Amino acid sequence: MENKNLKEIVQTFLSKDSSPGELFNASRELADFFAKSSSIFTQDNHAQSKDSTHTNLDSGVAISPLDAAICINEYLRTTKYIRGVYDALGDLLGKFPEEKIHLLYVGTGPYATLVSPLLHLFDSDRIEVTFLDIHQSSLDSVKDILATQKLSVFAKEYICTDATTYKCSSKVHMMVTETMRLAFEGEPQVNITLNLLPQLCKDGVFIPESVNIHLEAALKKFVEKDRVISNINESKYFADIIKLDTKKTWSKENLILTSRLELNEDVTDGHDLFFGTQIKVYKDHILNENECSLNLPYKLYFPQNLLKGDILEFSYEFENRPEILYKYIPKGKRIDANDKNFYPVSVSHRYNKSMIIWQEIVSNRFLKPFFSDEKKGTNKRYLSWIELNKIANSSDYIEPKGFIFHTSRCGSTLASNALSCLEKNIVIKESSFIHDIFTLDYKEDLSKDVIKQRLKDSLKIFGRKRFDFEENFYVKFNSWEISYLDIIRELYPNVPIIILYASPEKIINSHKKRSGMQMVPKLLKGEIFDPIPSDIAFGDYPINVLENIFAEMLLQKNKENMIFINYEDIKKLFFTKIAPFFSLELAEDEINTIKNSFKIYSKDDRKIFNENNNEEIKEDIYISDKLKDGFNSLENIKVS
Repeated sequence: MENKNLKEIVQTFLSKDSSPGELFNASRELADFFAKSSSIFTQDNHAQSKDSTHTNLDSGVAISPLDAAICINEYLRTTKYIRGVYDALGDLLGKFPEEKIHLLYVGTGPYATLVSPLLHLFDSDRIEVTFLDIHQSSLDSVKDILATQKLSVFAKEYICTDATTYKCSSKVHMMVTETMRLAFEGEPQVNITLNLLPQLCKDGVFIPESVNIHLEAALKKFVEKDRVISNINESKYFADIIKLDTKKTWSKENLILTSRLELNEDVTDGHDLFFGTQIKVYKDHILNENECSLNLPYKLYFPQNLLKGDILEFSYEFENRPEILYKYIPKGKRIDANDKNFYPVSVSHRYNKSMIIWQEIVSNRFLKPFFSDEKKGTNKRYLSWIELNKIANSSDYIEPKGFIFHTSRCGSTLASNALSCLEKNIVIKESSFIHDIFTLDYKEDLSKDVIKQRLKDSLKIFGRKRFDFEENFYVKFNSWEISYLDIIRELYPNVPIIILYASPEKIINSHKKRSGMQMVPKLLKGEIFDPIPSDIAFGDYPINVLENIFAEMLLQKNKENMIFINYEDIKKLFFTKIAPFFSLELAEDEINTIKNSFKIYSKDDRKIFNENNNEEIKEDIYISDKLKDGFNSLENIKVS
């Protein structure tokens, strides 16, 4: 991989002889290639990255530059879009022989993944590109990538604006935008298309050429073979809901093709209704069901079985949070026209490198979920804790094989990245949702048993098996969650736990450079923070937090299925101690993959501090005797 240049990587994407494995590797190689010129890398930590914030628009959510970069890892999605763009550019050059082709790329992300890899194959006298994105950091990254490859001559403009209102100032022959989520939910793809399509020149090309979302019934959930979820089975087509064909004229009024559907038969018991999605990128370059996260079945929820004569109504919400809205009207029942009666979709996910990391428990990963024990109402979309429990108990999930606790800034990301770089591992890293569950006793005065039940349910869903190659499930907790370790032990008494730590001087020095939220007074609540006096000096607060974390760790020193590892020993001990302790069996190629992840993570500009960060501390850092004693005690019981 290290020896491949851009031309070789792109040739793999364009060759029809490339195997799925080669295309999979090419997507990772392309991400690594871009990372050499960009400040944004697909393995960056969301919690620490300044480019992990989504932008809320009037017409939807523009995902963060980091999440836009991560999309490159869906190799079939990347492959078919790159092939479609390549063929379309070739056709346009033949169709307009006397004109310079102007391509408008909307929602470039930090890599301009669908266009920038192809530019070296064309003549800059014949093609120019306007790069448009809502995030300036993405455009800055694209500039750097093109400059490094000496391709800046292709750039006509870099425009930072909202594409749903943008007006083209010159003729555009081709438009490319991939700003969508599953079933047009959340992101502004529909609004962007409706705004830009009328501005495309005659005989121009819009990519994707069409997106078809249809309604189908299928056996409940998915086909299961050897307890592995693979695909929807025995699908029955009902109707097209949206078919955004860019060869036609669309408006908000005619977007929904089937606004009212009367069922002509019962939906057989054991079946569910889904939105299915097919994306025609260009000509025969088509993304079909389950080929990427945009084509996963989108489940509809109803309060009861659907019968012949029941009516379903559909509309599309264009503002704030775009989505297909649906309303259920039982046969013979009259209903208020303003009663939307919507239901949440199933669990959502996103891709990170070659594996899935579950971000949130409800469909909308961009908005904070609202949980309640009340029944669903007509004015809010939310998931109740009771429903969460039902989803958890109906999921085919992997039991956890290992937990990671840490002091912060001690290599926990190095260890968790090493685990997550293998597609057979599901790895949850410092979930904000788990933190919310742990602190429910502060918000709602709930019992420990209730908190344990909700934590158990969430881990069942986080560990839900989606692909047959997934074997292991690991969780890295936030540093301050060490105080809840006894709860976790009660739920999972036999799951091995690794506790990572570093010297107090290194940890405090790192937080002086960029403070973590746990080091900001009064920001977080919990057993780690409550004993600290409210009037403590700002500079002394991190010392107290770290003292409490170290003390909690030392309470575990005689427990079974637990080892302590110094940050400096993680690489040395990963294959001899950590992997066996976590029951992680590794083939030779997997060992090499993990070693490569160590190299990637060790780049100076990829993290706040690492083993290369040995710069001299400019000022004296006070470390209390209690903290020094705690560190020395951990050193005495560490694995070596």
